[in-house]
Amino acid sequence: MYILCNDCHRGIRVMGNSEDVEGMFGERSYWHGKYKCYACESMNVVAGPAGPEVHEKWTIITLDPHETHLAMEGMGIPEERECAAEIVIDQFLKFRITTVLARPISNTGRSVIDAFVFEDGTKMFLTASSHGAQVYRIRKPHSYVKEMDNG
Repeated sequence: MYILCNDCHRGIRVMGNSEDVEGMFGERSYWHGKYKCYACESMNVVAGPAGPEVHEKWTIITLDPHETHLAMEGMGIPEERECAAEIVIDQFLKFRITTVLARPISNTGRSVIDAFVFEDGTKMFLTASSHGAQVYRIRKPHSYVKEMDNG
């Protein structure tokens, strides 16, 4: 099963127990027709089987059904969930913040910060935790140079 974005041309090859794959992402699943790209958040996503030509047009990663579900829910792919303090601090010290993605909390005069975007294109996602603000995902910018080197 492949989940492919027609906007950014990235996709996921879902590998695992066929019952899990079909149950979570097949035509009868809750998700069918509601897919959101893990990378660009576009809804211009298709799912199903694909031939070998898919690797010529899309950058494909392989994930198991659980990891695919996390990615589709906005939690990121496994390497984006490496958010140790050293990584976070290093990003803040090396790059200037260019955008703060924030939204107001109705009738409070307060706001929620969802993410920071840095000058290198990295996007750092935040959530609340009992310990304070938590970084749960760091998405590095897509590298077409790296893509060409690998393929």
